[in-house]
Amino acid sequence: MRSSGLFQRREALVTDSFLGILYLAVLLVAAVVDIRQRRFPHVLFILLLVLSVAIAFRSYGLHRLLVNLVVAVLCCALLIIFELVWRRVRGGMGMGVGDIKALLCLMIVHPMLAVGSFGVGLMLLAVCGVMLRRGSLPALPFLFSAYILLPVLFSF
Repeated sequence: MRSSGLFQRREALVTDSFLGILYLAVLLVAAVVDIRQRRFPHVLFILLLVLSVAIAFRSYGLHRLLVNLVVAVLCCALLIIFELVWRRVRGGMGMGVGDIKALLCLMIVHPMLAVGSFGVGLMLLAVCGVMLRRGSLPALPFLFSAYILLPVLFSF
């Protein structure tokens, strides 16, 4: 017996809502862990990666998921190369690889929003660093805040 179209849409809405809420919860936990421990644990990365792939597949289909994945990997690979060169030339830490892994996950779901959030998050990070007179702050709270707030701000 086939289910009706209305039931399928309701089931898809519940699944999408559940994935979205779980995604936001993992982002929040990762931001809190980054604030407290200055790290992005592998367990949270794997969970966020799986959720990102599931959301992108549900929202856009396999072809767009693969395109987003290729774009995300290439962009993050360039950031890692830049970071390695930065550390070699400057002799100090720059951005952590955990921040780049988080960006990878965000880019799988929505590449343009992730890159925009990355820029806004880094600007907020710099402003807070200057105001607090700190040379280093955790980046994930700023990145995730921008990722969540930018669509809300531009929806008006």
